[in-house]
Amino acid sequence: MTNTTMLRAGLRWPRLGVGLAIATVAALATTAYTRDASQTVGFRCEGGERFVVEFRPEYVRLRDGTGSFSLARAARHAPSATTTAATYTDGELVLRIDGKRASLQRAGTVSAARCLADARRA
Repeated sequence: MTNTTMLRAGLRWPRLGVGLAIATVAALATTAYTRDASQTVGFRCEGGERFVVEFRPEYVRLRDGTGSFSLARAARHAPSATTTAATYTDGELVLRIDGKRASLQRAGTVSAARCLADARRA
């Protein structure tokens, strides 16, 4: 083996170590990003429709058969300390949740009513 060949072989291992370190940091950063303060609940509706709601601190993410939507919390009209009801909207969709019950309204018509949290999907 010549000196040049030995030098190239010797440099291969540090490069591999640096590459593995970068890949590990990237994987951990991605994992840390996805493990935030969110909760995901699946809902099953009387008409057979299903959707999933991911609760975030500032908004909810609704996923159904038509896509994924970010909905902001709407202001309460009559604040009450005893109610758990919340309304979320993006201007087109309106999601109303009260405990384990929900309804979804699209363009002024109720498209999913009498929805219950699905314990198997939560």
